[in-house]
Amino acid sequence: MNDSYGESVILENAGLSDVFLAEYFLGTPECMGITVLSPSEAGNIMEVGQDCTIQWRSAGLASNARVRIELCNAAGTACVIAPAVKNTGKYRWRVGKWDPKFGRSYNSGIDYKIRVCTIDGKATGESAAQFAVARLTGVSLKGPSAVKGGSDSVQYVCTAFYDVFPEGVTRSSDAKWKCLPTVYAQLRRAGVLSTTPVPAPTQFTLQAMYGKGKSAFAGALDVTITP
Repeated sequence: MNDSYGESVILENAGLSDVFLAEYFLGTPECMGITVLSPSEAGNIMEVGQDCTIQWRSAGLASNARVRIELCNAAGTACVIAPAVKNTGKYRWRVGKWDPKFGRSYNSGIDYKIRVCTIDGKATGESAAQFAVARLTGVSLKGPSAVKGGSDSVQYVCTAFYDVFPEGVTRSSDAKWKCLPTVYAQLRRAGVLSTTPVPAPTQFTLQAMYGKGKSAFAGALDVTITP
């Protein structure tokens, strides 16, 4: 049996059910196929340092067969993420990492796809749409710098900037928000503020942090509450 194919086998003195089970679990070269399930959404941004689960579905391949995972761009340049992993249907990838034994690294870009293939290349699957690999470069916070005490649902926006998206991408719902102090101002939900009446102009700081670990950035805005 060829392990990379997951070929069907017929067992000596086996009944029909035994033959069926062998074919079901091992597959045949004619019906081999791989479909990449994730990442596959158009416009998705995979941030450097982010943990991502690559997912795929295979037909005609044994679960203990080995597959190769690559990151490919529109020019056809491929970088090996994992040279030979078990065909479990998922692989944890920290964006920005690759297998250095296979040489080529990769830069930020907007035209990437994930490719999953058998070691011999007999079956191959790619992401349905291109996605971006990008490095977070900064965060900004925008909204009113002065609000009247007793105001409700004041909206603020957190924008993340990337090396390949200098115009920025709104990340309000994914950011971690704080307002300090919280005596006259409270966060109702991400980026939405409510205030209580104040006897005199009072200032507080609104903060929004986006990103993970050392790659995280914070934006801050001083806000005055007026009577």
